[in-house]
Amino acid sequence: MLYGILHVVSLVYLTGVVALILGMNEGETPREATRHVLGCWSKILGGLVGLGLVVYVLSLFAGE
Repeated sequence: MLYGILHVVSLVYLTGVVALILGMNEGETPREATRHVLGCWSKILGGLVGLGLVVYVLSLFAGE
């Protein structure tokens, strides 16, 4: 159980770091940069969660 929680925490943390690095170059003002970083973070995190759900559903039909 602990490893699952650690994986989720690292997923959220690492997507935040990647979004921060990608988003800092896009905005000229701090307000625009913050908005862009949050948008990037939500897109990356949402895509990874969606991909995880697809893999989970496909694993249900694997026959094991």
